[in-house]
Amino acid sequence: MKSRVLPIVVLALLAGCSELPFSSDDATTRVAYGTGFSMCIGYCYTQIAVAGTDVTLAERSFDDPEYPPRVRTFKISETEWQRIVELADPAALEQVEGVHGCPDCADGGLEYVELRADGRLIRSTYDY
Repeated sequence: MKSRVLPIVVLALLAGCSELPFSSDDATTRVAYGTGFSMCIGYCYTQIAVAGTDVTLAERSFDDPEYPPRVRTFKISETEWQRIVELADPAALEQVEGVHGCPDCADGGLEYVELRADGRLIRSTYDY
């Protein structure tokens, strides 16, 4: 159950981006959400990515041998993936594509949401 919380957070973020309907012409093939902190001890970068029924949670540090990279994978159902695709709106994310504010300035951290849709990567990065 706990492993399904992050995909729900990603979906909520994407659903709140716009009221525009999803276009079936845009084939969404990957949805990802991540955070990063440059002044950090431990696992400073985290990303959860959903591609079809495959979900990958990756964590890494600043080359600290006490915190080797970790990657965990699990599966979701085709129905869950289709729901993500329904909620993901490439046109909405394109409206806020780019870097906003000063992500990770003064160790404030950063967050990003990205979609791979119709062969194009669309990413929005902002303050944590």
